[in-house]
Amino acid sequence: MTNRNFREVLDLLDQKGDLIRISKEVDPKFEMPALMKQLEEEGKAFIFENVKGSKHPSVGGIFTTMDRYGLIFNADASEKYTFDEAGGRVLSGIAHPIENIVLDKGPISEEKFFDDAINLKDFPVATFFELDSGPFITSAVGIFKKPNGVMNVGFYRCMIVDRNHLLINASGLSDLRKSYDWHRENNKEMSVAMVIGAPPPLLMAAASKCPDDISELEVAGGMIGKGIETILSPNSGLPIPIDSEIVIEAKVDLHNMVENTLGEFGNQYGTEVAPMCEVTSIMKRKDAMFYNVMAGRAKEHNNLGYLTIYGLSKGVCTKIKESFSFVKDVA
Repeated sequence: MTNRNFREVLDLLDQKGDLIRISKEVDPKFEMPALMKQLEEEGKAFIFENVKGSKHPSVGGIFTTMDRYGLIFNADASEKYTFDEAGGRVLSGIAHPIENIVLDKGPISEEKFFDDAINLKDFPVATFFELDSGPFITSAVGIFKKPNGVMNVGFYRCMIVDRNHLLINASGLSDLRKSYDWHRENNKEMSVAMVIGAPPPLLMAAASKCPDDISELEVAGGMIGKGIETILSPNSGLPIPIDSEIVIEAKVDLHNMVENTLGEFGNQYGTEVAPMCEVTSIMKRKDAMFYNVMAGRAKEHNNLGYLTIYGLSKGVCTKIKESFSFVKDVA
């Protein structure tokens, strides 16, 4: 079963002439997002090779069309993939989950940082819009253990506060918000690992709605026919895919909630209240690339969001057909 990782998909886009490299220095505050938006509109993925204040390149614009998911799964690397194929691939993973594999090491553990060596400001994190509260990580998937013991993986935006603190947002109905509430009410400690440049099938699973008793890691494994290879994070023992680019491990302070604002997918500002999180470790590849997803009403952002809707819409359609015998299909 064909399965290409994050870097292999970028390489294919480069070979096809759909990856634009920008060598001139860009400012991650406003300037880089403006260029990201323009490149997205042109259907191009991008690598900003020289981002002010960072030694890491910024990449994105990878999944601006549904067809691009074909670069992950199609044996001939063609960009031919439909909404139903992408959503169906996730549903097949839910139906046939495969547990992740735990290894001792991998590319993600090539470099490790603790204590005073931690500095979130080393990364090219974008400040997208004028009224944003600060620079936001928009591409990271958060991994944490739910109260029922199942590992959750979901997209959760993060605002950089200083070199070793960030806010990890959770929408009202998300698994992360439910876990925040449970840990606060039961006075339990909680850690989250934010993974940047995760395996593409895991990005798809993380963007989808999965049953409460199945981990998105297992769903991603089911999508590719084998377990996702992971290592355990240094402090909290959370499973981290070995071929990810960067992972930020953080301890959550549920008694220190902070308001923050980011431009949302509906082209309006959204304000959340999120816990202050102290970074306890960073692991990364030696040549790590930082994945940025354009915020607001942007193509890559929306394509990931469509996967959230797909499973829900299929469930609604099934329920309608079961309830009304005269309904043959719902368009």
